[in-house]
Order: sequence, then structure tokens, then C-alpha cells
Amino acid sequence: MYKIDASQCTGCGACVSGCYTNAIVEANGKYTITDDCVDCGVCQDSCPVDAIKA
Repeated sequence: MYKIDASQCTGCGACVSGCYTNAIVEANGKYTITDDCVDCGVCQDSCPVDAIKA
């Protein structure tokens, strides 16, 4: 499952737009990936600051 490094996440939301399972949620201006993630990698590809790792 993919994880978002909160220390690198800028809260831009680019990852959310590509997630077709709605597995990315926002809390306090940062994003996290829930258990609904299917490991497709779209979020990682769309993150402009490389804050998402497999």
C-alpha cells in the first residue's frame, strides 16, 4: 500500500484527483491514504513533490 510522507506533503491535492477509489483523505491540510487503496500508483505519479512512496 502507498503511504504519504506528511513531512513532504504540501497539501496541494494533486494526488486526490487521480484516485478512482477515493482512498485519499484530507485532515489538517495534509493527505493520507486509507485501506481502500488498490496500489494502482496514480497518486504517486501525480505528486509533484514525490511525497508518496510504495
